[in-house]
Formats: sequence, structure tokens, C-alpha cells
Amino acid sequence: MRYSWIKIHSAFCLVLFVYGTLVMTNNFRFPLGVGPDEVAHFSLARFLREKGYLPLTIEERQEAGYKSDQPPLNAVLVAGAFFWGELNKPPFVKLSHRVPRRHLLIDGVVDKTGRAFNVVNMAEPLAGDYLFWHFGRLMSAIFSGLTLVVIYCIAWQFFADRHQRNLHALAAVMTIAFIPTFTYISSMVSYENLLGLWLALYLLVAVYLIKGSKSHWLYLLAGLLVGLAIVTKLGALFAPLTLFILVGLIGWRDGAKGKFLKPLALSLGGILLGAGWWFVLIESKLNQVAEQGWLAGLLAPIIIGDGSDAASAKIVSSLSRGTLEIEPSYWWRIGEWLGKFYQTFWLFQAKGQPLSANLLRLMALLILLGLLRVWWQNKAARLSLVFLGSYFLIFLILPLIRFLTTGLVGVAGQGQHLLFPAAGAVAILMVEGLGAWLPKKPWLGGVMLGIAMLIWNVSLTMQYSPPTPLPVRTVPPIMPSSATKFELDFDSMLLQGYELTGLTSSGECCAAKPPVLGVNLYWVAKKFNQEDYLTTINLVDRSGNVQNAWLGYGVNGRYPSRAWEPGDIIHDELYLPVDKLETGNYTLTMEVKGNKSPLATQEGQTVFTLTQISLANDNISAKTKREESVELWQEGQRVEKQTSFEERATIQVVTDQTVSLVGADHQPRPPLKIAGQTHLFVIDPLWPKGNYQLQIGSNSLATPTFTIKGPRRQTAIPTSETVVKANFANQLMLLGYNLPQRQITAAETLAVMLHWQALQTMPTDFTMFVRLYDDKGQMWGGYDRWPQEYYSPLMWVAGEVVEDGFTLPIKANAPDGVYYLDVGFYFMVGQAPVSLPLIQDGKMSKVTSVAIGPIKIER
Repeated sequence: MRYSWIKIHSAFCLVLFVYGTLVMTNNFRFPLGVGPDEVAHFSLARFLREKGYLPLTIEERQEAGYKSDQPPLNAVLVAGAFFWGELNKPPFVKLSHRVPRRHLLIDGVVDKTGRAFNVVNMAEPLAGDYLFWHFGRLMSAIFSGLTLVVIYCIAWQFFADRHQRNLHALAAVMTIAFIPTFTYISSMVSYENLLGLWLALYLLVAVYLIKGSKSHWLYLLAGLLVGLAIVTKLGALFAPLTLFILVGLIGWRDGAKGKFLKPLALSLGGILLGAGWWFVLIESKLNQVAEQGWLAGLLAPIIIGDGSDAASAKIVSSLSRGTLEIEPSYWWRIGEWLGKFYQTFWLFQAKGQPLSANLLRLMALLILLGLLRVWWQNKAARLSLVFLGSYFLIFLILPLIRFLTTGLVGVAGQGQHLLFPAAGAVAILMVEGLGAWLPKKPWLGGVMLGIAMLIWNVSLTMQYSPPTPLPVRTVPPIMPSSATKFELDFDSMLLQGYELTGLTSSGECCAAKPPVLGVNLYWVAKKFNQEDYLTTINLVDRSGNVQNAWLGYGVNGRYPSRAWEPGDIIHDELYLPVDKLETGNYTLTMEVKGNKSPLATQEGQTVFTLTQISLANDNISAKTKREESVELWQEGQRVEKQTSFEERATIQVVTDQTVSLVGADHQPRPPLKIAGQTHLFVIDPLWPKGNYQLQIGSNSLATPTFTIKGPRRQTAIPTSETVVKANFANQLMLLGYNLPQRQITAAETLAVMLHWQALQTMPTDFTMFVRLYDDKGQMWGGYDRWPQEYYSPLMWVAGEVVEDGFTLPIKANAPDGVYYLDVGFYFMVGQAPVSLPLIQDGKMSKVTSVAIGPIKIER
């Protein structure tokens, strides 16, 4: 008996194993925070684990993240299951949202819109927050794995009268398990996975009822499962409609006219039992009826929450006026929305080449025509098809409303919002639709689709190269036991030691071919740095001449020192190619430079001797010199093919000739430092992005040698309607401004365009204040912001020009008169704001703002 059970279900167990392998691979390969809203799901779960209660005030919701206004069941289960773990000690994950210092790092470039990795990708051990995050991902994998088990049970029951029902059930599972979107979301912290489980269980109960079960208590269970789905995600709000359809179809089939009341009552009772507690709790604590009226006031704490989702706020505002306000042009873009929805249903965030769109469309057409064929040929299947089809379509309602009210294809067109809640129905419909074309083996179509999805999934996994974590951590050890202790205290940072790599067993340089001397520096950040320091490593011969060197920012520009936070342990790897050096003894020295001068210890020393190096390897001799040769090096490797560099990275060119870099502007850029035959370039963020060539003397190479990537920064000064040239503390300058309208009515918004220029690289984050005053000094509008809303001045570099356009709301009761807009900057010292003073007559003044105007306001 046991052998027979194993034989029947062994293939399904194998599918679960393969699914689990794919998902757990994704769990550890994908950086934290790359899943949709994953940071918000983690933040809420962490708040619940740390505090032990739901966030029920605006302040608590802001602390818990922007998903704290959503149903909490998934976060509650994740937090509760992690009762054994510790979160009150490092390592803590570094969230980058609105933390400008963390946007300075080059780990997937941050552009001017503030887009970045949501989490700083660091080499921390699997403990603390990192362990909790991966545990949350594991819980998602378990929920989705259980969903597959339930789908197998649904299909087992649905195809009970079919020959080889186990293969039909297997086909149903395979059609879902290996869809790339399903495995991707299943490996992220997300409520989609638990939502899919509740609704799959509900669908299993529905199938039992469709198949003829007479137990009315199953309606209570079905309602309970729908209620649990609703308190997992509001995307299940329309799920009760499927219950009403189910009750109606079964009553119509059984001729039970007038006997719908008890099933409906039990269903509604189950929904209230599962979800009512959360709605009562939220509305009793956070309703805004007094401020916004009944409809908007009741919807606000559920849908709008902390106001971070503008799309939800727009929907509630529209409904509060009694209608959904739809831009007519959005109707014509439904095709675009459906296309995006269908694409992301199969592949969310492409990590490789997607399958042909035409192939996916052909498959959908085959399934649809197959279902029509089943409808025509099998009358007994029609009730099931109507229910499953309506079940599928109902979960399109909310995304469609979201699209029609916002026009945001990327937000409203995410296929996982249909795939997970409708997974069970989708599986059955795909097996039925494909099976209609294979009457002898109707399960084969689903199996073949599952195999195709598996091959695609594996190929995507193999194509994806996870980013290398920053060599930064926040917990000991600071350096390995093999490193040499060498303490240098620079006040804000401490060099704890160094280690040489690439040496032979006898300690000589160098073992590698080509020979490269590696120098690993181990830093500990004590305070925030106000400059990006350049570290120089010199290889000095016995005559005192520098024959080779490294010059670069922290972690080769990926983690400049202004991004260092107190407690960071930075492992900085530097490389010196030495294959063109003479054999002999050398001294390895180090210095650290700021913008104006080298850093010194308390004793005043600025140049430090690390150790003596003997270059005696057979690979290093005068014979290895190749006259007229030019070598490009990148992080210890000779570049043999097209490569790319990020801004602030170091480029090493080894040649005995004069060399410079030429970009798209055709301007030659000389090296920052020359040491022997090594020419060192450090990429200035203002350099044009794109292809670069090495220019040897007056001759250029014919093809691009490398590419410089990163955000394009503006240096051209725009034309201002009003020229100002106001210097704020020698940090930044207001060049001028444009006021498109100098006369407006109250309650309108004032449009302003400001033109800024960075006078230097900023030492800290500055926030801009904007205040609208009348001629009596009373304020009638204003707010604090970053230029361009996201682009903190901390991100600017000296010479960069920033065009900052924005609109300022004005209070509706503003009286007629002449107004001026005051603009300035401040930074925080502890909890106190300190304004930047204007430079007047070459000195700091007491003036801290510039008046823009006049602006006339009339009613």
C-alpha cells in the first residue's frame, strides 16, 4: 500500500524538490530588497518582531514602513515564527531609502531620481537582520510550496473521474511551479505567497462543493479562508464575489431556488470571522470620518495609510466624490496595460532573455480555444468552467481599477497580482485548455508546459550574475589573523592593519601570472567623514623613487569615505601590477589625502611605511618589458576585452609612453598620478559617460577601450530669467530662477524653476526650505525638500549644475497682495537645524535665504 502511494505521487514529490531547489537558490543569490516592496514587507515584520504589537498610530506606521497600513497577517506569521531569533544587535541591514550617504555608494548606480538598491549589499554574516530577512524568504517559499500541495489536491479532486488522475494533478502543479514569476516571488519576503495559499485552500473547498458535497459548513470554511486572504492582502477584497457566484451556481444546478440564504449567511460569517477583527481594530483607532466624511474617512486608514501611495490616495479621493474619475485616454491604453500584465505574469523583472512574446500569445490562444472546445463537447464541465473563469477574471478587477484611475502601467500591470490569488484556477484551466488538443493524453500538454517553464527558469538562473557584496561589515572580526596590525588613527577613521596578497610561500613578490601585488587595508569608521579621501600606496625603490602606485577612493570608488558610517568595517583591496619592474627590494608606503592636504595622525605624520617588499620572482625581470606596449588594468586583472568603469573608480594604464583618456567630448584627460610606468586615472563624476579611448602621444586607438557608466551630470549653465548668484556658505550657489507666472489666484500652485551650482562636494546632507511670505511677514505656504525632490546636495559634485523645478501649493485663504518666496538650506546638528549663511562681501553674513519675487496673488 505504501509502495503504491509512493509510486503514484513520486513525480509530484520530485517537482516539489526541484521547485524548492530553485527557490532556495534565488533566496541566497538575489540581493536583499530586490523583490517588489520587499523592504516594506521586511520592515513591517521586523517592527512586529521587535515591538510585539501592531502599528496603530501614524508615528508607529511611519516607523514600520509603508506597508504597515496594509493587512498584517503575513508579517505577523513571519515575526511570530522567528521567536527564537535575535534582532537587537548587529548586523543590521542598511536600508537606503532617503539616506543620502547610502546613495553615494556605487553598487548598482544611483541616479538623480533616487533609484538605488533598497538595501546596501554588504558582506555581513547570516545573523541578526540578515538572518531574519532570509527567514522571511524561507517562510514565503514554504507558503508557496504548500500552495503547490493544495493545487495538487485541487486537481486530484477536480480530475477524479479521469484516467491517470495523478498525471493530471502533476500537470496542474507543473504549469504553476516553474513559472519564473512564481519562483521569483516565492523567494522574496512578500504577502503574495500566503495570499496564494489561503485562496488555493478556498478553491479546494469550492471544488468539493462543486463536486457535490452537501455540507453547509464548508461554506463557513470557504468564507473563513477568504477572510484570512483579505487580512493578508487587500487584493483579495473582491474574492467574496467568487463565493456569491459559487453559491448561485450550485443553487441553480441543484434547483435549490430560495435556499441560498443559509450558504450565504455561513459564507459571510466566515469572512467576518477571518477578517472582521482587523477592520474593526483599524477603524476604531485610525478612522478619519471627522476630517474627510464617512466614505473617505473609513477608506483612508485602510487604503491610503501613511499617504506614501499616491495612486491609492487618488482612488479614495475619487470615490469620496461618489464616482471613479477616469482619464478618457486611459481606456485606449488598456491594451498596453494587458500586455504588461501578461508579460509580468510569466516573467517579473527579466533576468535574461524572455521567451518570445508571440510564443506566449500562441500558447494563450491555444488554451482559450481549448477551453471553448471543452465547453462545446462536455456539458458537465460547464459549471466548473464558469466558476473558474469568473474566479480568474474577478482578480483582474482591482488592477484594472488601479490602472484606469492612475494610468500607471508599471504599478497596475504586475502579473503576480493575478498569478498568486488565481494560481489554482489558472492551473486547472491551463491543463483543461491544453488537454483539449491531446485527447489520448490530456495531461501531457500541462507537463510539457511545465518542462518548458523549468528549462526557461534554469536558463534565467544561470544567466543571472549576482552583484558582488561590498567588502564592508559591521561585526567582528575586523581583519583575519594573518593580517599585520598597523594602527593609524585619523580621528574619523582608524586603519587597523593590512595584508599583502600575491606573495610566494617565501614571502616574495609575486606568485601570480601576471605578477600583481595586492594590498588589503582594514579600516574602522569612527565618525561620519566630510570628504571622500584618496588612498595612495607607493612602491619606492632604494633610490627613493616611486616606481609603482595605487591611487583611489574607498573600495575602488564603490564605497567612498563620505558613505562610511560609524561602526563600519571596510576591507579595501588595492592592486599594483609589477611585471614591468626591476627585481630588487622596495618599500611600501601609504598616505591618505583630503581635498586640500594629506591626513595626519596626532603626531603629525602623513606618510607611513608599511613594509619592505622583495621582487624576486622569475616573472619579474627587465626582460619582461615590452617596448611600445600599453596595458589597461582593472582591479588586479589585465583587461583583454571591452570593459566598463563606474564613476570614482581607478583606471591603471601601464606604459612607458605619454597617455591620456579621450571621451565623447574629444578632450584629452591626463593621469592624476604617474609612478614609473603606471599611469593612474580616477574617474571624475563630471566626465562624459560613454566610450573612451586611450590616446598615446598624439595618436588614438581606433576602437573604444572601455566605457564609463553612471548618471549624467549637467555642467552647462542654463539661462535664468532672473540672475541671482547667491553663494550659500561656499557650498552651493543659486545661479538664478524662472517664474513662469508672477500673478496667480489663491489656492493655485506656484511654479518655480531654480538653477543651482555646486561650489564643492558637500560635506553633509543639506535640506532646502521654501517659504511663501506676504508683505507683513506671515507665511502662506512652503515645505522642506531636496532639490528635484530626491537629489540631495550630498550627491552633487563640484561644478555640477542642477535644475530644480517644483510647484508650491498656496493656502486657499491667502489674501490679495504681493508675496515673496524665501529659499535657503539647512543641515541638522543633533536635533537642531542650522541654516547656511550667504557669503556677502567675501564674508559669512547673518542672511540665510534668498527672496524670489515679487509674486502677486489675487482672488
